[in-house]
Amino acid sequence: MRAVVLVGLLLGLSGIHGDLLPQIEEKDLFQAVKSRALDDLRNLMDKGGKLSAFVIGSSDKYGQAVEAFRTQAPKCMQSLDNLPHLELSDGSVRTTFASVNGSQYPGCLNSITEALSQHFSYLEDLVTQVAQIVVNRDLVYQVPGQLQTIELSDAPYKDHIHVYESSNNSQSSQHEAEYMVPYHVDNGLFLLITPFPGHGLQLQLSDGSVLKTDDLRSQDVLVLFGLAMTQWMLQGDKKADLFYPTPHAVPGMAFSGVKVRSVFARMKVAPPMATPETDHAHHLATFEEIFMQKKAPENQDSKICSANLDSNDSLQSRDPWLKAMDTLCDTGDAFCWMGCYPLPKECPDPARATCFSEVTNVTCSTEKGGKPMDPTCKWACLPESAKAIQPKDFCNGRMGMLMFGFDFSGNKNNPCIVLFFEVWTLDTPWKFVLALIGVAGMGFCIEALMAMRRWILKRAPPFHRLRPLSRKSLIITIFGLKLVLGYLAMLVAMTYSFELFLFVIIGFVIGHAIFNINSDLGQSIDPCCSSSCDGKPIGTPLMTHSGSGHEETNCLMSPSNSAQPILDQKV
Repeated sequence: MRAVVLVGLLLGLSGIHGDLLPQIEEKDLFQAVKSRALDDLRNLMDKGGKLSAFVIGSSDKYGQAVEAFRTQAPKCMQSLDNLPHLELSDGSVRTTFASVNGSQYPGCLNSITEALSQHFSYLEDLVTQVAQIVVNRDLVYQVPGQLQTIELSDAPYKDHIHVYESSNNSQSSQHEAEYMVPYHVDNGLFLLITPFPGHGLQLQLSDGSVLKTDDLRSQDVLVLFGLAMTQWMLQGDKKADLFYPTPHAVPGMAFSGVKVRSVFARMKVAPPMATPETDHAHHLATFEEIFMQKKAPENQDSKICSANLDSNDSLQSRDPWLKAMDTLCDTGDAFCWMGCYPLPKECPDPARATCFSEVTNVTCSTEKGGKPMDPTCKWACLPESAKAIQPKDFCNGRMGMLMFGFDFSGNKNNPCIVLFFEVWTLDTPWKFVLALIGVAGMGFCIEALMAMRRWILKRAPPFHRLRPLSRKSLIITIFGLKLVLGYLAMLVAMTYSFELFLFVIIGFVIGHAIFNINSDLGQSIDPCCSSSCDGKPIGTPLMTHSGSGHEETNCLMSPSNSAQPILDQKV
Protein backbone atom coordinates (compact mmCIF):
# COMPACT_ATOMS: atom_id res chain seq x y z
CA MET A 1 0.00 0.00 0.00
CA ARG A 2 2.84 2.37 0.85
CA ALA A 3 4.44 1.69 -2.53
CA VAL A 4 1.20 2.57 -4.31
CA VAL A 5 0.98 5.86 -2.42
CA LEU A 6 4.61 6.64 -3.29
CA VAL A 7 4.02 5.93 -6.97
CA GLY A 8 0.94 8.15 -6.90
CA LEU A 9 2.95 10.96 -5.31
CA LEU A 10 5.68 10.67 -7.94
CA LEU A 11 3.14 10.77 -10.75
CA GLY A 12 1.53 13.82 -9.22
CA LEU A 13 4.88 15.58 -9.05
CA SER A 14 5.87 14.50 -12.52
CA GLY A 15 3.19 16.55 -14.25
CA ILE A 16 2.20 16.16 -17.87
CA HIS A 17 5.11 14.24 -19.36
CA GLY A 18 6.06 12.10 -16.38
CA ASP A 19 9.31 13.97 -15.67
CA LEU A 20 10.34 14.94 -12.15
CA LEU A 21 11.38 18.51 -11.42
CA PRO A 22 14.94 18.59 -9.97
CA GLN A 23 14.78 18.89 -6.17
CA ILE A 24 17.25 19.34 -3.34
CA GLU A 25 16.90 19.86 0.39
CA GLU A 26 18.08 23.17 1.77
CA LYS A 27 20.76 21.63 3.99
CA ASP A 28 22.10 19.57 1.07
CA LEU A 29 22.22 22.65 -1.14
CA PHE A 30 24.16 24.50 1.55
CA GLN A 31 26.72 21.68 1.77
CA ALA A 32 27.04 21.46 -2.02
CA VAL A 33 27.66 25.20 -2.26
CA LYS A 34 30.06 25.19 0.68
CA SER A 35 32.14 22.36 -0.82
CA ARG A 36 31.66 23.68 -4.38
CA ALA A 37 30.45 20.23 -5.40
CA LEU A 38 29.79 20.84 -9.07
CA ASP A 39 28.61 17.26 -9.66
CA ASP A 40 25.91 17.64 -7.01
CA LEU A 41 24.82 20.95 -8.49
CA ARG A 42 24.58 19.41 -11.96
CA ASN A 43 21.75 17.30 -10.56
CA LEU A 44 19.72 20.51 -10.46
CA MET A 45 19.82 20.73 -14.26
CA ASP A 46 16.90 19.49 -16.32
CA LYS A 47 17.11 16.71 -18.88
CA GLY A 48 18.25 19.24 -21.44
CA GLY A 49 21.41 19.85 -19.39
CA LYS A 50 20.45 23.37 -18.31
CA LEU A 51 19.63 25.14 -15.09
CA SER A 52 16.03 26.12 -15.70
CA ALA A 53 13.93 25.34 -12.62
CA PHE A 54 14.35 23.34 -9.44
CA VAL A 55 12.80 22.97 -6.00
CA ILE A 56 14.46 23.66 -2.64
CA GLY A 57 12.95 21.79 0.30
CA SER A 58 12.98 23.90 3.46
CA SER A 59 12.05 23.34 7.10
CA ASP A 60 8.61 22.57 8.53
CA LYS A 61 8.76 25.87 10.44
CA TYR A 62 9.11 27.75 7.18
CA GLY A 63 6.24 25.70 5.74
CA GLN A 64 4.02 26.77 8.64
CA ALA A 65 4.82 30.42 7.87
CA VAL A 66 3.81 29.86 4.23
CA GLU A 67 0.52 28.28 5.28
CA ALA A 68 -0.18 31.21 7.62
CA PHE A 69 0.58 33.57 4.75
CA ARG A 70 -1.87 31.80 2.43
CA THR A 71 -4.56 31.96 5.11
CA GLN A 72 -4.16 35.63 6.03
CA ALA A 73 -3.10 37.26 2.73
CA PRO A 74 -6.52 37.48 1.00
CA LYS A 75 -8.25 39.25 3.89
CA CYS A 76 -5.23 41.48 4.49
CA MET A 77 -4.98 42.58 0.87
CA GLN A 78 -8.70 43.35 0.74
CA SER A 79 -8.26 45.74 3.67
CA LEU A 80 -5.60 47.79 1.88
CA ASP A 81 -6.42 50.75 -0.34
CA ASN A 82 -4.66 51.88 -3.51
CA LEU A 83 -3.34 48.46 -4.49
CA PRO A 84 -3.33 47.72 -8.23
CA HIS A 85 -5.92 45.22 -9.47
CA LEU A 86 -5.64 43.39 -12.79
CA GLU A 87 -8.38 41.32 -14.40
CA LEU A 88 -6.90 38.20 -15.95
CA SER A 89 -8.02 36.17 -18.94
CA ASP A 90 -10.05 33.66 -16.90
CA GLY A 91 -12.00 36.45 -15.21
CA SER A 92 -10.08 36.25 -11.95
CA VAL A 93 -8.61 39.38 -10.39
CA ARG A 94 -5.01 39.71 -9.22
CA THR A 95 -4.16 42.14 -6.42
CA THR A 96 -0.47 42.93 -5.97
CA PHE A 97 1.71 44.46 -3.29
CA ALA A 98 5.34 45.15 -4.27
CA SER A 99 8.32 45.94 -2.07
CA VAL A 100 11.87 46.89 -3.06
CA ASN A 101 14.63 45.26 -1.00
CA GLY A 102 12.13 44.43 1.74
CA SER A 103 11.56 48.12 2.47
CA GLN A 104 7.95 47.63 3.53
CA TYR A 105 5.21 45.02 3.82
CA PRO A 106 1.52 45.26 4.70
CA GLY A 107 1.10 45.78 8.43
CA CYS A 108 -1.45 42.97 8.63
CA LEU A 109 1.14 40.55 7.21
CA ASN A 110 4.31 42.17 8.52
CA SER A 111 5.58 39.42 10.84
CA ILE A 112 4.84 36.64 8.34
CA THR A 113 6.26 38.39 5.29
CA GLU A 114 9.40 39.42 7.18
CA ALA A 115 9.98 35.76 8.06
CA LEU A 116 9.44 34.72 4.44
CA SER A 117 11.68 37.54 3.22
CA GLN A 118 14.53 36.57 5.56
CA HIS A 119 14.33 32.96 4.41
CA PHE A 120 14.23 34.02 0.76
CA SER A 121 17.33 36.18 1.34
CA TYR A 122 19.19 33.09 2.56
CA LEU A 123 18.03 31.00 -0.40
CA GLU A 124 18.73 33.86 -2.80
CA ASP A 125 22.36 33.87 -1.70
CA LEU A 126 22.58 30.10 -2.21
CA VAL A 127 21.10 30.32 -5.72
CA THR A 128 23.54 33.11 -6.60
CA GLN A 129 26.44 30.94 -5.45
CA VAL A 130 25.08 28.01 -7.47
CA ALA A 131 25.21 30.16 -10.61
CA GLN A 132 28.78 31.29 -9.82
CA ILE A 133 29.98 27.73 -9.25
CA VAL A 134 28.39 26.55 -12.51
CA VAL A 135 30.07 29.30 -14.57
CA ASN A 136 33.28 29.05 -12.47
CA ARG A 137 33.67 32.77 -11.83
CA ASP A 138 32.34 35.56 -9.66
CA LEU A 139 29.30 37.32 -11.05
CA VAL A 140 29.75 41.06 -10.58
CA TYR A 141 28.49 44.20 -12.28
CA GLN A 142 29.28 47.90 -12.55
CA VAL A 143 27.09 50.96 -12.09
CA PRO A 144 28.05 54.32 -13.67
CA GLY A 145 29.48 56.68 -11.09
CA GLN A 146 30.68 53.92 -8.75
CA LEU A 147 34.35 53.00 -8.71
CA GLN A 148 34.02 49.49 -7.33
CA THR A 149 32.22 46.55 -8.87
CA ILE A 150 29.21 45.09 -7.07
CA GLU A 151 28.67 41.39 -6.40
CA LEU A 152 25.50 39.83 -7.72
CA SER A 153 24.59 38.75 -4.20
CA ASP A 154 24.32 42.45 -3.30
CA ALA A 155 22.02 43.27 -6.22
CA PRO A 156 18.53 44.56 -5.39
CA TYR A 157 15.41 42.44 -5.39
CA LYS A 158 11.67 42.96 -5.59
CA ASP A 159 9.23 41.07 -3.40
CA HIS A 160 5.66 40.63 -4.62
CA ILE A 161 2.55 39.46 -2.84
CA HIS A 162 -0.04 38.25 -5.35
CA VAL A 163 -3.58 37.32 -4.38
CA TYR A 164 -5.75 35.82 -7.13
CA GLU A 165 -9.51 35.67 -6.59
CA SER A 166 -11.94 33.94 -8.91
CA SER A 167 -14.89 35.82 -10.35
CA ASN A 168 -18.20 34.69 -11.79
CA ASN A 169 -18.29 37.65 -14.16
CA SER A 170 -15.84 36.25 -16.67
CA GLN A 171 -16.70 36.87 -20.30
CA SER A 172 -13.63 35.02 -21.58
CA SER A 173 -13.88 32.15 -24.00
CA GLN A 174 -13.04 28.60 -22.94
CA HIS A 175 -9.70 28.82 -24.76
CA GLU A 176 -8.72 32.05 -23.04
CA ALA A 177 -9.73 30.67 -19.62
CA GLU A 178 -7.32 27.74 -19.91
CA TYR A 179 -4.71 29.97 -18.24
CA MET A 180 -5.24 32.90 -15.94
CA VAL A 181 -1.64 33.85 -16.72
CA PRO A 182 -0.41 32.42 -20.05
CA TYR A 183 3.11 31.16 -20.62
CA HIS A 184 5.73 33.85 -20.15
CA VAL A 185 9.38 34.30 -19.18
CA ASP A 186 10.36 36.62 -16.34
CA ASN A 187 12.96 39.22 -17.28
CA GLY A 188 14.78 39.21 -13.95
CA LEU A 189 17.84 37.14 -13.09
CA PHE A 190 15.89 34.47 -11.23
CA LEU A 191 12.65 34.06 -9.34
CA LEU A 192 11.88 32.48 -5.96
CA ILE A 193 8.22 31.65 -5.42
CA THR A 194 6.06 29.84 -2.89
CA PRO A 195 3.99 26.97 -4.31
CA PHE A 196 0.22 26.69 -4.02
CA PRO A 197 -0.95 23.10 -3.48
CA GLY A 198 -3.69 22.13 -5.89
CA HIS A 199 -3.09 25.09 -8.17
CA GLY A 200 0.60 25.37 -9.01
CA LEU A 201 2.54 26.72 -11.95
CA GLN A 202 3.05 24.84 -15.18
CA LEU A 203 6.66 24.89 -16.38
CA GLN A 204 8.28 24.18 -19.71
CA LEU A 205 11.89 23.04 -19.35
CA SER A 206 14.71 23.21 -21.88
CA ASP A 207 14.07 19.68 -23.16
CA GLY A 208 10.49 20.60 -24.01
CA SER A 209 8.91 18.71 -21.13
CA VAL A 210 5.97 20.37 -19.37
CA LEU A 211 5.65 19.90 -15.62
CA LYS A 212 2.96 20.69 -13.09
CA THR A 213 3.79 21.85 -9.57
CA ASP A 214 0.37 21.25 -7.98
CA ASP A 215 1.72 18.77 -5.42
CA LEU A 216 4.68 20.73 -4.10
CA ARG A 217 4.69 21.06 -0.32
CA SER A 218 4.23 24.29 1.60
CA GLN A 219 7.87 24.14 2.73
CA ASP A 220 9.13 23.92 -0.85
CA VAL A 221 10.50 26.93 -2.73
CA LEU A 222 10.38 26.98 -6.52
CA VAL A 223 13.40 28.52 -8.30
CA LEU A 224 13.02 29.74 -11.90
CA PHE A 225 15.79 31.36 -13.92
CA GLY A 226 14.97 34.43 -15.99
CA LEU A 227 16.04 36.18 -19.15
CA ALA A 228 18.52 38.56 -17.50
CA MET A 229 20.76 35.70 -16.38
CA THR A 230 21.53 34.62 -19.94
CA GLN A 231 21.13 37.85 -21.90
CA TRP A 232 22.51 40.34 -19.36
CA MET A 233 24.76 38.83 -16.68
CA LEU A 234 26.26 36.20 -19.01
CA GLN A 235 26.01 38.12 -22.28
CA GLY A 236 28.65 36.93 -24.72
CA ASP A 237 29.67 34.08 -22.39
CA LYS A 238 29.36 30.57 -23.82
CA LYS A 239 28.38 29.34 -20.36
CA ALA A 240 25.11 31.19 -20.74
CA ASP A 241 24.00 28.02 -22.54
CA LEU A 242 24.02 26.28 -19.15
CA PHE A 243 20.95 28.31 -18.14
CA TYR A 244 17.46 28.39 -19.58
CA PRO A 245 14.87 31.14 -18.93
CA THR A 246 11.89 29.06 -17.87
CA PRO A 247 8.50 29.66 -19.50
CA HIS A 248 5.75 29.23 -16.94
CA ALA A 249 1.99 29.71 -16.76
CA VAL A 250 -0.80 29.72 -14.18
CA PRO A 251 -3.82 27.58 -15.11
CA GLY A 252 -7.29 29.08 -14.89
CA MET A 253 -9.05 28.70 -11.57
CA ALA A 254 -12.06 27.03 -13.17
CA PHE A 255 -9.98 23.91 -13.80
CA SER A 256 -8.89 23.47 -10.18
CA GLY A 257 -11.88 24.61 -8.18
CA VAL A 258 -9.65 26.99 -6.20
CA LYS A 259 -11.36 30.29 -5.34
CA VAL A 260 -8.44 32.18 -3.81
CA ARG A 261 -4.74 31.76 -4.52
CA SER A 262 -1.92 33.60 -2.68
CA VAL A 263 1.80 33.52 -3.47
CA PHE A 264 4.91 35.29 -2.23
CA ALA A 265 7.58 35.79 -4.89
CA ARG A 266 10.99 37.42 -5.14
CA MET A 267 12.61 38.57 -8.37
CA LYS A 268 16.35 39.20 -8.39
CA VAL A 269 17.06 42.35 -10.41
CA ALA A 270 19.85 44.92 -10.87
CA PRO A 271 20.11 48.71 -11.17
CA PRO A 272 18.76 49.91 -14.55
CA MET A 273 22.12 51.22 -15.87
CA ALA A 274 24.21 48.33 -14.52
CA THR A 275 26.46 46.38 -16.90
CA PRO A 276 28.16 43.06 -16.08
CA GLU A 277 31.90 42.86 -15.49
CA THR A 278 32.96 40.57 -18.32
CA ASP A 279 35.53 40.11 -21.07
CA HIS A 280 33.16 38.10 -23.25
CA ALA A 281 31.31 40.98 -24.92
CA HIS A 282 32.40 44.31 -26.39
CA HIS A 283 29.10 46.20 -26.42
CA LEU A 284 27.46 45.56 -23.06
CA ALA A 285 23.71 45.91 -22.72
CA THR A 286 22.45 47.51 -19.53
CA PHE A 287 20.06 45.68 -17.26
CA GLU A 288 17.32 48.10 -18.26
CA GLU A 289 17.76 47.25 -21.95
CA ILE A 290 17.21 43.55 -21.23
CA PHE A 291 14.52 43.98 -18.61
CA MET A 292 12.41 46.37 -20.67
CA GLN A 293 12.28 44.41 -23.90
CA LYS A 294 8.84 43.20 -24.86
CA LYS A 295 9.47 39.74 -26.25
CA ALA A 296 11.69 36.81 -25.48
CA PRO A 297 12.60 34.27 -28.16
CA GLU A 298 9.69 32.13 -29.27
CA ASN A 299 9.67 28.37 -28.76
CA GLN A 300 7.92 25.79 -30.86
CA ASP A 301 4.58 25.84 -29.12
CA SER A 302 3.89 29.24 -27.69
CA LYS A 303 4.79 32.86 -27.91
CA ILE A 304 6.72 33.76 -24.78
CA CYS A 305 6.16 37.26 -23.46
CA SER A 306 8.76 38.67 -21.16
CA ALA A 307 8.21 42.04 -19.61
CA ASN A 308 4.56 41.41 -18.83
CA LEU A 309 2.60 38.47 -17.45
CA ASP A 310 0.23 38.17 -20.39
CA SER A 311 0.61 37.06 -23.98
CA ASN A 312 -1.40 39.87 -25.53
CA ASP A 313 -2.00 43.51 -24.86
CA SER A 314 -5.73 43.08 -24.41
CA LEU A 315 -5.13 41.50 -21.02
CA GLN A 316 -3.64 44.72 -19.70
CA SER A 317 -4.73 48.30 -19.42
CA ARG A 318 -1.12 49.41 -19.85
CA ASP A 319 1.49 48.74 -22.54
CA PRO A 320 3.82 45.80 -21.71
CA TRP A 321 6.82 48.12 -21.63
CA LEU A 322 5.03 50.32 -19.11
CA LYS A 323 4.12 47.28 -17.04
CA ALA A 324 7.80 46.42 -16.94
CA MET A 325 8.65 49.97 -15.91
CA ASP A 326 6.00 49.81 -13.20
CA THR A 327 7.71 46.76 -11.69
CA LEU A 328 10.76 48.94 -11.03
CA CYS A 329 8.59 51.50 -9.21
CA ASP A 330 7.70 51.34 -5.55
CA THR A 331 4.24 50.36 -4.43
CA GLY A 332 1.79 53.16 -5.17
CA ASP A 333 3.99 54.56 -7.95
CA ALA A 334 3.81 54.09 -11.71
CA PHE A 335 5.91 55.12 -14.68
CA CYS A 336 5.04 58.57 -16.03
CA TRP A 337 7.24 59.77 -18.92
CA MET A 338 10.80 59.25 -17.59
CA GLY A 339 10.35 58.39 -13.92
CA CYS A 340 8.31 56.74 -11.20
CA TYR A 341 5.75 59.08 -9.69
CA PRO A 342 3.12 58.46 -6.98
CA LEU A 343 -0.40 57.74 -8.12
CA PRO A 344 -3.08 60.01 -6.62
CA LYS A 345 -5.26 58.49 -3.90
CA GLU A 346 -8.34 59.51 -5.87
CA CYS A 347 -7.30 57.39 -8.88
CA PRO A 348 -4.62 54.87 -7.85
CA ASP A 349 -4.82 52.94 -11.12
CA PRO A 350 -2.61 54.12 -14.05
CA ALA A 351 -5.53 53.32 -16.35
CA ARG A 352 -7.59 56.02 -14.60
CA ALA A 353 -4.84 58.56 -13.89
CA THR A 354 -3.23 60.86 -16.45
CA CYS A 355 0.45 61.74 -16.87
CA PHE A 356 -0.05 65.49 -16.90
CA SER A 357 1.88 68.74 -16.40
CA GLU A 358 -0.04 71.36 -14.48
CA VAL A 359 2.74 73.84 -15.28
CA THR A 360 2.51 73.65 -19.06
CA ASN A 361 -1.03 72.21 -19.24
CA VAL A 362 0.07 69.31 -21.42
CA THR A 363 -0.59 65.58 -21.25
CA CYS A 364 2.71 63.72 -21.51
CA SER A 365 3.08 60.44 -23.29
CA THR A 366 3.75 57.34 -21.20
CA GLU A 367 5.13 55.34 -24.10
CA LYS A 368 8.77 54.37 -24.47
CA GLY A 369 10.38 57.41 -26.07
CA GLY A 370 6.95 58.92 -26.46
CA LYS A 371 6.12 62.55 -27.06
CA PRO A 372 5.39 65.16 -25.86
CA MET A 373 7.99 65.33 -23.11
CA ASP A 374 7.99 67.54 -20.06
CA PRO A 375 9.95 67.08 -16.81
CA THR A 376 7.08 68.69 -14.86
CA CYS A 377 4.69 65.86 -15.77
CA LYS A 378 3.30 63.72 -12.94
CA TRP A 379 0.24 61.59 -12.29
CA ALA A 380 -3.01 63.50 -11.85
CA CYS A 381 -6.72 62.73 -11.69
CA LEU A 382 -8.35 64.66 -14.50
CA PRO A 383 -11.99 64.75 -15.56
CA GLU A 384 -12.72 63.51 -19.04
CA SER A 385 -13.14 67.09 -20.23
CA ALA A 386 -9.63 67.96 -19.06
CA LYS A 387 -8.19 64.85 -20.68
CA ALA A 388 -9.61 66.06 -23.96
CA ILE A 389 -7.56 69.28 -23.91
CA GLN A 390 -6.42 69.95 -27.43
CA PRO A 391 -2.63 70.11 -27.76
CA LYS A 392 -0.96 73.17 -29.20
CA ASP A 393 -0.26 73.07 -32.91
CA PHE A 394 3.36 74.25 -32.69
CA CYS A 395 4.79 72.17 -29.82
CA ASN A 396 3.82 70.73 -26.44
CA GLY A 397 5.74 70.28 -23.23
CA ARG A 398 9.26 71.64 -22.93
CA MET A 399 12.80 70.31 -22.98
CA GLY A 400 16.30 71.73 -23.22
CA MET A 401 17.08 69.42 -26.12
CA LEU A 402 15.31 67.01 -28.45
CA MET A 403 15.90 63.44 -27.33
CA PHE A 404 16.04 61.62 -30.66
CA GLY A 405 18.47 63.58 -32.81
CA PHE A 406 17.88 66.49 -35.18
CA ASP A 407 14.25 67.33 -35.83
CA PHE A 408 12.20 70.17 -37.31
CA SER A 409 9.94 72.57 -35.45
CA GLY A 410 6.20 72.79 -35.90
CA ASN A 411 5.49 69.19 -34.84
CA LYS A 412 2.94 69.27 -32.03
CA ASN A 413 4.27 65.96 -30.73
CA ASN A 414 7.71 67.49 -30.14
CA PRO A 415 8.55 69.36 -26.93
CA CYS A 416 9.07 73.11 -27.03
CA ILE A 417 12.75 74.07 -26.94
CA VAL A 418 13.97 75.85 -23.80
CA LEU A 419 16.67 78.19 -25.12
CA PHE A 420 19.19 78.80 -22.30
CA PHE A 421 16.57 79.92 -19.74
CA GLU A 422 13.16 78.58 -18.80
CA VAL A 423 11.50 81.90 -19.60
CA TRP A 424 12.86 81.58 -23.13
CA THR A 425 10.65 78.61 -24.00
CA LEU A 426 10.02 78.69 -27.74
CA ASP A 427 6.37 77.64 -27.61
CA THR A 428 4.99 79.88 -30.37
CA PRO A 429 6.08 80.47 -33.97
CA TRP A 430 6.96 84.14 -33.38
CA LYS A 431 9.18 83.26 -30.41
CA PHE A 432 10.91 80.68 -32.55
CA VAL A 433 11.51 83.23 -35.34
CA LEU A 434 13.02 85.68 -32.83
CA ALA A 435 15.25 82.89 -31.57
CA LEU A 436 16.44 82.16 -35.10
CA ILE A 437 17.39 85.80 -35.56
CA GLY A 438 19.11 85.83 -32.17
CA VAL A 439 21.25 82.73 -32.72
CA ALA A 440 22.23 83.97 -36.19
CA GLY A 441 23.31 87.24 -34.57
CA MET A 442 25.33 85.23 -32.07
CA GLY A 443 27.41 83.62 -34.80
CA PHE A 444 27.73 86.99 -36.55
CA CYS A 445 28.99 88.67 -33.34
CA ILE A 446 31.63 85.99 -32.76
CA GLU A 447 33.14 86.70 -36.17
CA ALA A 448 32.91 90.45 -35.49
CA LEU A 449 34.74 90.06 -32.18
CA MET A 450 37.52 88.14 -33.91
CA ALA A 451 37.92 90.98 -36.41
CA MET A 452 37.85 93.59 -33.65
CA ARG A 453 40.64 91.88 -31.77
CA ARG A 454 42.71 91.81 -34.94
CA TRP A 455 42.11 95.53 -35.53
CA ILE A 456 43.21 96.30 -31.98
CA LEU A 457 46.42 94.35 -32.45
CA LYS A 458 47.10 96.20 -35.70
CA ARG A 459 46.25 99.54 -34.08
CA ALA A 460 43.75 100.21 -36.79
CA PRO A 461 41.44 103.20 -36.32
CA PRO A 462 39.69 103.89 -34.01
CA PHE A 463 41.93 101.78 -31.74
CA HIS A 464 45.29 103.34 -32.65
CA ARG A 465 45.18 105.85 -29.78
CA LEU A 466 44.67 103.26 -27.03
CA ARG A 467 47.28 102.98 -24.32
CA PRO A 468 48.96 99.56 -23.91
CA LEU A 469 47.09 98.78 -20.68
CA SER A 470 43.73 99.77 -22.19
CA ARG A 471 44.49 97.74 -25.29
CA LYS A 472 45.30 94.63 -23.25
CA SER A 473 42.18 95.06 -21.12
CA LEU A 474 40.01 95.39 -24.22
CA ILE A 475 41.60 92.30 -25.80
CA ILE A 476 40.93 90.27 -22.65
CA THR A 477 37.32 91.50 -22.52
CA ILE A 478 36.75 90.61 -26.16
CA PHE A 479 38.25 87.18 -25.59
CA GLY A 480 35.88 86.58 -22.65
CA LEU A 481 32.85 87.69 -24.65
CA LYS A 482 33.87 85.42 -27.51
CA LEU A 483 34.14 82.47 -25.13
CA VAL A 484 30.68 83.13 -23.71
CA LEU A 485 29.08 83.48 -27.13
CA GLY A 486 30.99 80.48 -28.46
CA TYR A 487 29.80 78.15 -25.74
CA LEU A 488 26.26 79.46 -26.08
CA ALA A 489 26.47 78.68 -29.79
CA MET A 490 27.56 75.17 -28.86
CA LEU A 491 24.50 74.84 -26.59
CA VAL A 492 22.31 75.94 -29.48
CA ALA A 493 23.68 73.07 -31.56
CA MET A 494 23.02 70.69 -28.66
CA THR A 495 19.29 71.44 -28.74
CA TYR A 496 19.15 69.26 -31.89
CA SER A 497 16.76 71.74 -33.46
CA PHE A 498 17.64 71.74 -37.14
CA GLU A 499 16.50 75.34 -37.70
CA LEU A 500 18.41 76.75 -34.70
CA PHE A 501 21.55 74.89 -35.73
CA LEU A 502 21.22 76.07 -39.33
CA PHE A 503 20.76 79.73 -38.39
CA VAL A 504 23.71 79.85 -36.00
CA ILE A 505 25.84 78.50 -38.88
CA ILE A 506 24.35 81.11 -41.21
CA GLY A 507 25.33 83.81 -38.73
CA PHE A 508 28.91 82.53 -38.67
CA VAL A 509 29.07 82.42 -42.46
CA ILE A 510 27.72 85.96 -42.91
CA GLY A 511 30.04 87.32 -40.23
CA HIS A 512 33.01 85.58 -41.77
CA ALA A 513 32.13 86.90 -45.23
CA ILE A 514 31.96 90.48 -43.95
CA PHE A 515 34.82 90.61 -41.45
CA ASN A 516 37.26 87.77 -42.01
CA ILE A 517 37.08 86.65 -45.62
CA ASN A 518 40.56 87.99 -46.39
CA SER A 519 42.18 86.91 -43.13
CA ASP A 520 44.08 83.70 -42.46
CA LEU A 521 42.68 82.00 -39.39
CA GLY A 522 44.22 79.56 -36.96
CA GLN A 523 43.61 75.85 -37.33
CA SER A 524 40.78 75.62 -34.78
CA ILE A 525 37.19 75.53 -36.00
CA ASP A 526 35.82 75.73 -32.46
CA PRO A 527 33.61 78.85 -32.35
CA CYS A 528 34.56 79.50 -28.75
CA CYS A 529 38.30 79.34 -29.31
CA SER A 530 39.09 80.12 -32.96
CA SER A 531 41.60 82.87 -33.56
CA SER A 532 43.40 84.93 -36.10
CA CYS A 533 47.13 85.30 -36.57
CA ASP A 534 46.75 87.89 -39.29
CA GLY A 535 48.24 85.62 -41.90
CA LYS A 536 51.49 85.00 -40.01
CA PRO A 537 52.87 81.51 -39.40
CA ILE A 538 52.73 80.26 -35.85
CA GLY A 539 55.62 81.67 -33.84
CA THR A 540 56.11 84.66 -36.15
CA PRO A 541 56.45 87.92 -34.21
CA LEU A 542 54.03 90.66 -35.19
CA MET A 543 55.95 93.96 -34.70
CA THR A 544 54.25 97.22 -33.94
CA HIS A 545 56.13 100.41 -33.03
CA SER A 546 55.15 102.90 -30.41
CA GLY A 547 57.20 106.01 -29.84
CA SER A 548 60.73 105.21 -28.80
CA GLY A 549 60.10 101.51 -28.32
CA HIS A 550 58.15 98.76 -29.93
CA GLU A 551 55.64 96.12 -28.94
CA GLU A 552 55.85 92.55 -30.09
CA THR A 553 52.92 90.14 -30.43
CA ASN A 554 53.74 86.49 -30.99
CA CYS A 555 51.31 84.10 -32.65
CA LEU A 556 51.62 81.03 -30.44
CA MET A 557 49.75 77.78 -29.88
CA SER A 558 47.44 77.89 -26.90
CA PRO A 559 46.98 74.84 -24.67
CA SER A 560 43.81 73.99 -26.60
CA ASN A 561 45.85 73.75 -29.85
CA SER A 562 44.27 76.95 -31.15
CA ALA A 563 46.60 79.56 -32.54
CA GLN A 564 46.22 82.56 -30.25
CA PRO A 565 47.94 85.97 -30.43
CA ILE A 566 49.80 86.44 -27.17
CA LEU A 567 50.62 90.07 -26.35
CA ASP A 568 54.07 90.37 -24.80
CA GLN A 569 55.33 93.13 -22.61
CA LYS A 570 56.46 96.43 -24.16
CA VAL A 571 60.18 96.37 -24.95
